[in-house]
Amino acid sequence: MSDFETNRRGSEEPIPGNLDSMLNDKQKATITELTNIGWELWFVRRPKFQPVIPVMLDKKNDSIAMVGEDGNVLEEFITQVRRA
Repeated sequence: MSDFETNRRGSEEPIPGNLDSMLNDKQKATITELTNIGWELWFVRRPKFQPVIPVMLDKKNDSIAMVGEDGNVLEEFITQVRRA
């Protein structure tokens, strides 16, 4: 199996148990708003030495979006999910 195919997350959960302490108030508010209109928190990107980035999934429209540190939806990262 190639490095690309292995799970780079290791033993980390896609949504950490201490999520509330990882996000700022603006991110929490945006996640709440998106959840209220049918989106769900899919996973949290945790790049080293950078702020965490929540990734939201809209199953109805097969779309994903990232929530920036300022609470705004990062429009350049709104994309369609490919289905195999």
